[in-house]
Amino acid sequence: MKRAVINISGRVQCVGYRFFVKNVADELDLEGNIKNMKNSTVKITCEGEENIIEEFIKKITNPNKRIVVKKVQVKYFKPTGEYSDFEVVQGTLKDELMLGFITNSMYMEKMLDKQDQMVELQIKMVELQIKMVDKQDKTIDEIHSISSDMHERITELQDQMVDKQDQMVDKQDKT
Repeated sequence: MKRAVINISGRVQCVGYRFFVKNVADELDLEGNIKNMKNSTVKITCEGEENIIEEFIKKITNPNKRIVVKKVQVKYFKPTGEYSDFEVVQGTLKDELMLGFITNSMYMEKMLDKQDQMVELQIKMVELQIKMVDKQDKTIDEIHSISSDMHERITELQDQMVDKQDQMVDKQDKT
């Protein structure tokens, strides 16, 4: 058993990192806590087997796009046994509310960016649909033109056939 004190810097506050770390610690049956520090880092204190702690550190390093771990400092000590589970150390109500509002505004901004991207794609799709409709109109015009040409040709051939029939009837009448 070992006790690890882990200091992590990067984009690790206002991104849900503490609760992500708690879930990983719970999954690995580690005991300890995580808290935000004033210098925008987080401090994790945990106790468990060294190989489990190493696996824990791997799992909590850059788990997604929101969280960016730039530096991990680990110091090992003898375990104290003071923890019975893993907890997120909360700041003052004011600090936690402020972090929540900041986090929420970041996500709202990202959602608005995504919506803008979607609107741009929809505009492109409408432009492509307009081009398709124009091509369909041209195709329909071609079909009408071909149909009209065919109708004229068929009428011409029918007239020729009627002429031939008239000639045949005339020949029969003469004989």
